[in-house]
Amino acid sequence: MMIMAELKGEKVDISDYSKNQIDQAENSFLSWLEWHKGKELKPILIESPLVSETYNYGGTPDFYGDINNELVLGDYKTGGVWKEAYIQTCAYVHLLLENGHQCPVKIIILGIPRTADEKFQEVIYTSFETGWELFKHLKITYELLKQIK
Repeated sequence: MMIMAELKGEKVDISDYSKNQIDQAENSFLSWLEWHKGKELKPILIESPLVSETYNYGGTPDFYGDINNELVLGDYKTGGVWKEAYIQTCAYVHLLLENGHQCPVKIIILGIPRTADEKFQEVIYTSFETGWELFKHLKITYELLKQIK
């Protein structure tokens, strides 16, 4: 929430959160600020819901815009970066394309630590086809499983 507020130029209301939640959010935010140093971010979309009428799914990419003059799709994860995040963000690439946006040059997935014992991760992908194919197959599997009683 703090990262998105920073990108949007908004103030965060933390009044409804516990001290532990605030501490974890602040730790995550400080890690992101460290990653952000020296980078020029120009958001185009920040947490903007998108829908695919063609494939009947939707999603909300965390960040789509320029980072150091490269068009990037960014996703922020707490608790680590898993392979499923690659599949998810490849589906976001197709949401962007279907909604009239340009294809990003890369996907950057940041694993942002909440506590001191977690590590910061930056995973970069420049090929999206495998993730997109996996997403389509998983979506078909999901739809078929719904038919079983």
